[in-house]
Amino acid sequence: MKLKFLIFFILLTISLTTIGQNIYLSNGIIENGKYKDNNNHLINIENYSGYNKVIFSSNSATIQNPVLVVSKKSDSLFIPIKWLKFDKKASGVDYHSDIIWDNDGDYKLSVIDGKRELISDYYTVNVNEDDEFSISNSSDDDQKYNDPNNTFYYIDSKVEFYESLSEKNEPVNISSEFPTGKVTIYVSNTKPIITTELKVSIYKLKGKSNQDLIEEKYFPINSGDMNVSFNYYFGTKGSFLVSVYANEDVWVNDGNIKIK
Repeated sequence: MKLKFLIFFILLTISLTTIGQNIYLSNGIIENGKYKDNNNHLINIENYSGYNKVIFSSNSATIQNPVLVVSKKSDSLFIPIKWLKFDKKASGVDYHSDIIWDNDGDYKLSVIDGKRELISDYYTVNVNEDDEFSISNSSDDDQKYNDPNNTFYYIDSKVEFYESLSEKNEPVNISSEFPTGKVTIYVSNTKPIITTELKVSIYKLKGKSNQDLIEEKYFPINSGDMNVSFNYYFGTKGSFLVSVYANEDVWVNDGNIKIK
């Protein structure tokens, strides 16, 4: 009897956290004091890139600091590529954030509060790139590859795992499988890494298309180095995704590791 009551209580708690919550996209049009819902999960973008507002509404009083996580589908997994902050209305009900679409693909938008995923939804983006437009803006493309605040700056980066450092300060026994315990994470780039700390998000993979955020940690580094390393302790077995960000929300790269 106690077990049945406990299960009922847990299910009730989970359901109550999602009641009164919604996430949707808007073109920025306001009707009756609220952003109008696009009511469309297929987004067609003309002229290279497009913009939407992401609206998250909730009546919950327990939400502390919600963050919008943008994940893009790669093979069968949705990989986080950007973390965006919300602006909150004075009414305390709606949160909104701006998002720019500039690449085709399937996307998952999730609202995270601490380690809890409050709500998520899925969208498909089609970007119509005009060849003439792309050529005439080649200088803009060059600029984004040289801007450390743009993820394209880290297009040749790597996130690897190893056991120790050699006398020449080079990784020893690079692998994607380790026993439980301390593992050294090695981040390298073909250009200097311009930031004083890296944010590392650790996800535990569940099945082929789901992942749970286990922890976020910040590691101080020397700005300007082209490779950095730091230790992380994996205390449980399983498959993990390690996402590395510079300057809080500039995605550097991911690495996959299996703890046996």
